[in-house]
Amino acid sequence: MKTEYHKWSQQEMQLLMKVANQTNCNWEEIHQVHFAQLTLNQVKNKYYMILKYNHITPAGPKIKASVTQSGSAEMELANLLQDFMYKL
Repeated sequence: MKTEYHKWSQQEMQLLMKVANQTNCNWEEIHQVHFAQLTLNQVKNKYYMILKYNHITPAGPKIKASVTQSGSAEMELANLLQDFMYKL
């Protein structure tokens, strides 16, 4: 069975990366609570594609987020996602 293509928004990708980091990649919870309209595999695949295209290596279940001078790992993640969206 083929699933429909989903065009991810910047906000969805930011939410995905944030909750994946907060829940230690608990895919069932992330899928059910935040992305119920998608398949579990669509959610996981998007997460790993974001990591791949931004050259981020998972550190165990959490991603390594480099902290900027302002001390905001979340801002750094937003910048990486912006770069990712530009490459699409």
